[in-house]
Amino acid sequence: MTRLASIDIGSNSIHLIVVDIAADASFQTVELVRSSLPLGEGWTSSEQKISPERLEEALSVLSAFVGKALLLDADQILCSATAALRDAENREDFVARIEAELDIPLRVLTGVEEAAIVYRGTRQHVEEDVLLFDLGGRSTEIVCGDGTHPEACLSLSIGHLGLYSDHPHPQPAAPSDWKTLLSAAQLHIQDVPEMAGNRSALCSPSGAVRTLARMAAFRRGDQPKGRGDGISFTQEELADLVETMVAADSSDLNKIPGIDPRRAETLLAAAAIVQALMLHFSQDQVLAVRGGLRDGLIMEWAEAHREG
Repeated sequence: MTRLASIDIGSNSIHLIVVDIAADASFQTVELVRSSLPLGEGWTSSEQKISPERLEEALSVLSAFVGKALLLDADQILCSATAALRDAENREDFVARIEAELDIPLRVLTGVEEAAIVYRGTRQHVEEDVLLFDLGGRSTEIVCGDGTHPEACLSLSIGHLGLYSDHPHPQPAAPSDWKTLLSAAQLHIQDVPEMAGNRSALCSPSGAVRTLARMAAFRRGDQPKGRGDGISFTQEELADLVETMVAADSSDLNKIPGIDPRRAETLLAAAAIVQALMLHFSQDQVLAVRGGLRDGLIMEWAEAHREG
């Protein structure tokens, strides 16, 4: 049995997950902690730099997470980062500070690496012929595979935080604000090749999609439990949710059944990206599934160190 701690630095938060990995590469979660930290806050299309203040905050969070991992007797500590760091103009300074002060290597994933790892972490929870996408804060990964290996991996430089930052809107919004978000999302996606083929479903492990799925389920009169895994929604249901979110003020938005208040501000932008993907791939339904990047990183390490 190996106790592994994996820290991943995202666009809007840093996560620590500690797991016990068995000899057959299966694992059980011991601890999962999240700290909100918008690394890309204040970015513009012409300047994408992590501010000194954010760097110090990240160091503080990471130091605390490393300390917690050691207190939990982790045998190995991994640290990785995705779009917010790989797109930062000063990422080399950030990486150097983290590695020097915390004495752990920091792996900055490429978009294609991230897509493949997301697929690894999700494949056991989906049918073999699905088309998978992972909607993040500053990128969206798209993968199709045969149930074992990814056949094609793409990473798009669009996420709900970035789209909202480029096209902020008041709350309540206006129908024109939604049209602007959807048009911008479609512009980013228009050159993506047809990957769906005969895929039976469009699915995603992203938090934004799980939130939309829970909201749709409550709208149908269901009483979903958990994070939304295994729940689907249609284009018609998404359009209904969008209409509600556009018309709601900030207070009412946070009261919509199933919504995650942490995601409320940028959820309309997330819905625009989801809608654009559904239209592009001619898919009427999206399924929220388990897994994703954190599971994929753990599985990658576990399979590489599998005993026997």
